[in-house]
Amino acid sequence: MNITLTHNDHRIHVQASIDNPSAPNIIYLMTPVVSVSHELSQGFMSGLTEGGCNIFAIDFPGIGRSEGSSREIRYETMAGSMLSLIMYIQENYSANIHLYGGTGTGGIIGQALAMDSRIAPHIRSFSQFGAAIYRDSSPLADTRLLRIAYPLIQLIARIAPGTRLPFRLPEYHGLHAAEEDQWYKTIMQQYPGTFDLSFSLIASLCFLILGSASPLRNQLGCPTLVIASTEDRYFSRGYLQQYYDSLPCKKHLVWIASSHLAFVWNAEEINQAVLEWVHAH
Repeated sequence: MNITLTHNDHRIHVQASIDNPSAPNIIYLMTPVVSVSHELSQGFMSGLTEGGCNIFAIDFPGIGRSEGSSREIRYETMAGSMLSLIMYIQENYSANIHLYGGTGTGGIIGQALAMDSRIAPHIRSFSQFGAAIYRDSSPLADTRLLRIAYPLIQLIARIAPGTRLPFRLPEYHGLHAAEEDQWYKTIMQQYPGTFDLSFSLIASLCFLILGSASPLRNQLGCPTLVIASTEDRYFSRGYLQQYYDSLPCKKHLVWIASSHLAFVWNAEEINQAVLEWVHAH
């Protein structure tokens, strides 16, 4: 079913699958490039709706079916719409709320939200595919160069937030390389521009990783499940292990013998691990 919330006078789209009113509630986030209701997104949630939980997948303002211009794609609007969804779930279902950030960038944004002092008290557990180490942007770009470019990115995001940076697939020769390259090629042919990122979103990611007020400076307090691919073209194994080792909370690490697109190839395995984590907490 579809739920419409309101944040800053904009309608926020939420795709929900309800098991029963007393079931655990999972808020699902993905890389904010298309709607969670887009046919491309449905496979990422394979099996998630069949595990005895209520699932709430949200389009942030300016993304997918939610209202708002490119200027709305900022961390603060993401946090505000997340709080609106949390309040809705608490009022209509229960306070048993868990957060799941998937597909890479969704994991980074979910991590920031789970570390945000306004949101963290409402989250019982967090699961993520994709992670960020504060002030280490190596999964996205060279940290030194990104620090130099950050002021320019901020300027473009203010002047022309809808300007989009054409997507370029990083070179990769590891596990499932040919299949993964072909998947991206096929999707880009079927849905041109899908993976192009607006400067407003790029600036938001830069803020999270490099900004002095980023919630990523904080520590995770809730039980955290980290799901990682052994061969990921974006997130090196060393980077993910370093992130996991730094977590001070109750935690568990699941390595998937796959590539970055494990959330495509291994969606059911990943989502089953998330469901087990949620039910355990």
